[in-house]
Amino acid sequence: MSLRKGRSTNREGTLTSTRFDRALMQLAPPASRRSVIGSVLAVLGVSVADLQTEAKKKKKKCKGGKTRCRKQCVDLKTDGANCGACGTVCGNDRVCTRGVCGCPAGQALVQGACIPTFGCLVQANSCLVPQTNCPERPDLNDAFCFATPDGQPFCGDISTCVKAEADCVPVNGQERLLLPCPGCPDVGDIGICVLPVTA
Repeated sequence: MSLRKGRSTNREGTLTSTRFDRALMQLAPPASRRSVIGSVLAVLGVSVADLQTEAKKKKKKCKGGKTRCRKQCVDLKTDGANCGACGTVCGNDRVCTRGVCGCPAGQALVQGACIPTFGCLVQANSCLVPQTNCPERPDLNDAFCFATPDGQPFCGDISTCVKAEADCVPVNGQERLLLPCPGCPDVGDIGICVLPVTA
């Protein structure tokens, strides 16, 4: 058998390997992008249906007014780990209420911590008019209801009027709170120094 340059058949007229490959390429349909991707995914053990299902899960919206935070549907109004916005965590024993971190019912934020109100309600501080006794602490004769500058009610004990912030010193190692108090009996007093009752 002898082959001449440029010919693809032998003397018997049969196809050579080169012409046979060309014929196969002409008969075989071109592979689509989807079929190629499907073949690759099949090798990896992943189906197109799996990817479509996963895509639908990601696009699925949360119901009931909830918001998706880190692949979970949460209520931004009550979720302590996502209070008001994803990732906003309520610490120091605070709870999430209406999207704002605050103290549990019956407690108030005083000096950066949640403490019991002992039945005290919001009222104006006064150095002339006697304050209301703490309803739930009848055992403390000198404990009265006060309010922080931002309006948080609390039960306070060992209250004295002072002329300077430096005069509001701790009692038994516990910090006292200086409250603006109009009408102090002595001239030059700037407010009343109160020890919040925490327990």
